[in-house]
Amino acid sequence: MIERGWCPFIVRFLQRDVCMLGYASSMEPPLRRGLAEGGHDSCSRDGCHVNNIDTSSYVVQHSTRSCSCTWKGPPLREVIDALAQDNPTIPVITVAGPKESPVDDLSVTCRIGKDTPYAAISHVWADGLGSNTETGLPSCQLRRIASLATSLVPGGAFWMDSLCVPRQKDMRRKAIGLMVQTYRDTEIVLVIDAGIRSCSVNSSTEEKLLRVLTSGWMQRPWTLQEAILSRKLVFEFAERIVPVEELIPHDERDLLDVVLLQLASEIWRLYKRRFAAGKLGIGDVSSFLRTRTTGRLEDETLAISSLLDVDAYELAGLPHEKRMMTMLTRLRNIPANIIFLSGSKLSEQGFRWAPATFMIRYGPRLSIAKNDAVCTGQGLIAQYQCIRFHTLTLHQRTLWRLWDRVELRGFAIRRP
Repeated sequence: MIERGWCPFIVRFLQRDVCMLGYASSMEPPLRRGLAEGGHDSCSRDGCHVNNIDTSSYVVQHSTRSCSCTWKGPPLREVIDALAQDNPTIPVITVAGPKESPVDDLSVTCRIGKDTPYAAISHVWADGLGSNTETGLPSCQLRRIASLATSLVPGGAFWMDSLCVPRQKDMRRKAIGLMVQTYRDTEIVLVIDAGIRSCSVNSSTEEKLLRVLTSGWMQRPWTLQEAILSRKLVFEFAERIVPVEELIPHDERDLLDVVLLQLASEIWRLYKRRFAAGKLGIGDVSSFLRTRTTGRLEDETLAISSLLDVDAYELAGLPHEKRMMTMLTRLRNIPANIIFLSGSKLSEQGFRWAPATFMIRYGPRLSIAKNDAVCTGQGLIAQYQCIRFHTLTLHQRTLWRLWDRVELRGFAIRRP
């Protein structure tokens, strides 16, 4: 599969199930616009580097390569006025202009989200739609996105980070603090991804699911909250928009299709959360992050804080090295087995047990059922079982197995 152009990171994700991997091996790898020559040669099993962007050389894409239309954005003053209020409000965008008019002849206005039904656009910057309020987007992309929004909500208003989050630092912080409200208040979340859009709606449900699972959208931490917080989630395929409900099998006969069930289960993990009682815990969120990557590790806590009821506005105002420590302290009750997670740790005094990231590929998983430790400003308070020996020599590269005759359970010492 890798020789045929599949990313090693995606192959590793698919390897969790032999049926899912077997089906994917019969398909062509996902299409990605702007995939550099050499494809995924620089990627590894730990991450897809195609998704990581260099902001210093980033280029926003037109809807077609031959287009050279002008750029447009919402009135900056109006976006800032909405965010700068004592009770900040969500700025949303409307785009007007007859279809038969030149693409540059568009009018972009800003409205307030609480007064206007709107769609929220979920995308990845690697597809070429990343920007900010000050810069705007090419007019051709604005018209295309506005047309999609019009088909989803009356009036066609939409929110998109590339247009509604200013570059100005204090206003960007305000917009990030409003993320949870933005996605909870929206009528619908539309996923725009080049890999998903390359797939026809006439393809089998298995292929459509595979294109979603292997898309760049599925691999980024920011899109996690956008999917989970949404009241209604839809995807842009080649011919039309498809609700997530169409991708999840409901017929009893589908229960006999192991490939379909395995592919759908990954989407269902996101979808089912809106029906789950209570809020998500750090164990739930960390399990989602194991298959996601980012080129800006300092944004990880900002992307997941809204799912944990932690104030993203507070985190955005902190140095990035303090954000994980602050988030865990605000959560307070966390799983005690957090100290056993693999990967790099924080360096702050009292927090050298804490993971620097939850995007960990290997090793133990964080407990979902129990929050049996307390994180304080001084460190972690928890109880742990230990096994003590009066005298014992453990040699390197030796696997020791111990059997507890009282509790009837085994222990393994892998790295003495």
